[in-house]
Amino acid sequence: FEITVVMPPILIEEVNVFSFPHSRMKKLMNCCTSKVGHTDFTCNDDFEELLQRLQTTFTEFMAHEEIENQFVMGKLSKKLKALSENNDVVCNCHKDDRFTPLMALFRDGYSFIRRGNADRVTYGMKLRKAMRKFYE
Repeated sequence: FEITVVMPPILIEEVNVFSFPHSRMKKLMNCCTSKVGHTDFTCNDDFEELLQRLQTTFTEFMAHEEIENQFVMGKLSKKLKALSENNDVVCNCHKDDRFTPLMALFRDGYSFIRRGNADRVTYGMKLRKAMRKFYE
């Protein structure tokens, strides 16, 4: 004799789409900031590894933003309107393109790999400044 227990499906009214993806983005950003701060720009291997990591990470950031723009922001905007609230910070948070200039800076970095130490260190200072500004 066998007893079968059927469990009711778990229905989630609303999924919190912000917790996991945004905690991952924060971890990635902290990792990048730390890497930029600790990279020896006089070492070609370290420098090139940093550029590759930054490009990969910021490509993920851009994909994340695109997903939010396509699937999340419209729903969030409708929800705010339904609650009779207008929040321009939420609705306009992706209006400024902050990624393209950084991606261009990362690509430009490859031209510094074969240059002298002074040029690479100067590029490193420029990169650190740009990352600090982005992070703020």
